[in-house]
Amino acid sequence: MKKIGIYLGYPPRTTFSGEGLGRVLVAFLQGGSETGRVRFVIACPSWSRDPLAQLLHEAGVASSAVEFLAPPGLPALFRLANWLHHLQQPRPDRNTRREKSHKDSSNVTIGRTVIGTMLSSRSLVPLAVLLLLALPLLGVSLLIRRSVSQLKRLGRRFSATQTAFIQFLLGRCGRAVERLSASSLVYDAEIRRLLKLIQARSDVICWYSPTPFWPEFNEIHGPRVVCVPDFVVSVCPVAFAQLGEPFQKIITKIERVILQADHYITYSRHIRDEVLVKRFGIASDRVAVVPHGTNRLDHHLSVLANANDTTRSRLFQQVLRHGCHCDGSRPPLVANWSEPFLFYASQARPHKNILTLVRAYHLLRQEHRVQQRLILTCSPAAAPPLAELIVSLGLRDDVLFLVRLTDAQLATCYWQADLAVNPSLSEGACPFTLTEALSVGTPVVMGRLAVTEELIVEPHLRETMLFDPYDWRDMAQVIAWGIANRVELLALQQPLYDRLSRRSWQVASEDSIRVFEAAASGSPHPTATDLFNSLPAQTGRSG
Repeated sequence: MKKIGIYLGYPPRTTFSGEGLGRVLVAFLQGGSETGRVRFVIACPSWSRDPLAQLLHEAGVASSAVEFLAPPGLPALFRLANWLHHLQQPRPDRNTRREKSHKDSSNVTIGRTVIGTMLSSRSLVPLAVLLLLALPLLGVSLLIRRSVSQLKRLGRRFSATQTAFIQFLLGRCGRAVERLSASSLVYDAEIRRLLKLIQARSDVICWYSPTPFWPEFNEIHGPRVVCVPDFVVSVCPVAFAQLGEPFQKIITKIERVILQADHYITYSRHIRDEVLVKRFGIASDRVAVVPHGTNRLDHHLSVLANANDTTRSRLFQQVLRHGCHCDGSRPPLVANWSEPFLFYASQARPHKNILTLVRAYHLLRQEHRVQQRLILTCSPAAAPPLAELIVSLGLRDDVLFLVRLTDAQLATCYWQADLAVNPSLSEGACPFTLTEALSVGTPVVMGRLAVTEELIVEPHLRETMLFDPYDWRDMAQVIAWGIANRVELLALQQPLYDRLSRRSWQVASEDSIRVFEAAASGSPHPTATDLFNSLPAQTGRSG
């Protein structure tokens, strides 16, 4: 069985569950495992192995289809950070300690483990730096821990003050180590360890990077294919520039990866032609267009299919328990929610265009008198300008945030919504919103994008469901029409969904595998399954 390598160089504490990057990876691996032709070797830093394994296990990806390749053990600073965190936790009583003695190490053992991990490092420079940083902190922490026991014997009247002071010191040490463990020094050392493991794998016929974030990917020997989903900075240059110097460094890295790569995959003709060919001067015959498979959520609704209204309402209220307003407060309406709503599933990033959606929603409330509330899945804490806009427009009680939904919870929200909305300014492929919503019987309105129009080619259907994402008045008009004509809109979109749903992730993964095989053999890129044919004539919205 052929082996395909997948390179993932995400930094520490990257969240995969509930994020687009995790969902695409799971769908791709699941589809690829169903072909039965290849085995995937996921090369990743040590800190990503367990979260990724948990993600794939929860998604039901067969373990026989995936192998992990990661440096053994966490870096020393990670172990030290975890240990300091452990010291801050309440100490169990003696009986509990005895029960856990086989799991928990003593301070000396932990210290030896940290030092041993550092001594096992193959690079002398990181080893010296880690020793200089870790040993003083380790000694201070041991001294603090021992001092706690001695001080407690002096009297209970001082225990509260002692504990607070010790916790303060441990917290400061922990945060310092946490910052060091996330530094570029630690990351670069870990990636060097990972690259050595990759270079030793002669059984992998081709390496694939699902995103152009990592320049070190181009250091891998042998055939390589990099995926370029999008180049969103070109759509919102001012907004992205406001993110500061760190983001500009990321853009520089992306450009370097693209310019130095050998073979490319992208999800749409538009990205191939406008980004890779026109912007970066890549020859079109080096780029394979492999459209996404269909993202469906209907299999999550088996419980709701035969449920009565009371059961459905109760299940949906369980999803809403973690909802909050833009200020983080819990809305009282969650306990007995029965109101209609609009739904947009997205993170709060500049090109996702949520600010324009909120302005359109305000217009809907003021001029069109719609009763639907608006539910978003981004975090208000991560988007202060969004929270400020909601408050300034008097929409605090009308906008609800649901963060980090599971796929089953996401399906429930789509299913319960009156209308799904996607105002995005840029996507690498037709947004997931389209097929996810339609798979559970909810109609969709979306921004007019080149990647969307590649699939929605019939003029009347475009007129019906697409709006100018830069114009909140046009956005509000199309949303208002969709609300008033929900049944008609769903009927118009059903033939589109029927056609798109024939492209499963197994088909999409098979297309990608053929590209990897072609890159490995030096053959021309194969043509992926064609999704760019026309739809039957349909009627559009009137008035």
